[in-house]
Amino acid sequence: MATDGSLSGDGVTLWFAPVDQVGTNLTGAAATATQIQSFITNFNESGGENEVESVPVFGGGNIDKTKPQSQKELSFDVILRHTAGVDNFKKIEFGQVIGADGTGSDFVVGMIAIQQSDGTNYYWQAYNNVNAIVFDTEFEAEDEWRGTIKFKLSPTDPSGVANVQFDAANITTALTAWS
Repeated sequence: MATDGSLSGDGVTLWFAPVDQVGTNLTGAAATATQIQSFITNFNESGGENEVESVPVFGGGNIDKTKPQSQKELSFDVILRHTAGVDNFKKIEFGQVIGADGTGSDFVVGMIAIQQSDGTNYYWQAYNNVNAIVFDTEFEAEDEWRGTIKFKLSPTDPSGVANVQFDAANITTALTAWS
């Protein structure tokens, strides 16, 4: 009988990339993304609620009215380190380009992908059409310079294509399109 292991922080890879990237563009010599996990201590996803409101009608009945799904918010807690990419978070906040890990062009962050793997099993979540909204920082004398970068995204793009994908497979082969 196989044992079920939890998804832990040990095997996490986190990419920031331009909008509409597929899994094959995240890694390798031609990568059009930046791995950023070595700065991140925490990730939170919130929002995206689906709300249904009951509207009473004459005769004692009700009609369920579905409201549009709310935006999602992603936040990443960061510890700044003296290493390449330390200035990326401020660049992202102000919509400036950051460099790709491979030969891909410099880019403005428009997609975020997070994958956890134990070497055999995989799970990933990807978010498209993300917008950086703030990079709040704090610095105390007895602690590291820290910050939280936040993004918002709508449930779908203007054409109705979902801005969130997820799968229990390797992202490099499973994330094939955003349409």
